[in-house]
Amino acid sequence: MNQYLKIIFLGFFFSGTFAFAQMTENFKNLALGFKQLEDISSVGSYEMLENLDFDVEQNLAWKYLFDQNQYMKVEETFAHPVGWYKLNDKIAILFFYQGKPTDTKYILSAITMKYTDDKIIDKLPILGTFSKDGSTDVCKLTIKSKGNFKVESRTFAIDSVLGFSVKNNGKFEITSEKK
Repeated sequence: MNQYLKIIFLGFFFSGTFAFAQMTENFKNLALGFKQLEDISSVGSYEMLENLDFDVEQNLAWKYLFDQNQYMKVEETFAHPVGWYKLNDKIAILFFYQGKPTDTKYILSAITMKYTDDKIIDKLPILGTFSKDGSTDVCKLTIKSKGNFKVESRTFAIDSVLGFSVKNNGKFEITSEKK
């Protein structure tokens, strides 16, 4: 019986190692500092702010997170990691927020990316906002189930909830919106 458990464990280990080996070097460098998010978990804006001192490397942020934005210089791409979520064997969702460390408000955003060839599939540029001190704006990202997410935001006294899912092809779909 123990031999069967060892075989099953080794199978899971090597399949996970193989999937990690398929990730491009750019994706590995881009996701550096991003923690891997699990099903049925939450990340609040206070926890997001812990990564304020960690910038995503600006050339990679400009190229991937901001999709070579023609209106933005490379040195203006202040992006900070929130986390990444593995949707399937080829697609990951990267959550990040943008803003300089001296800013008072930040914007939570997401992209889907095929991590085997660095292809950006889809993006949601504004999921929510939050402030540095949490006095006016707070937000929370919740992973409800595989590929289903919710962002709750409070701006001054106005609450909003955005529900969205990610299809197996990497496309975002807004499932609910409430203000």
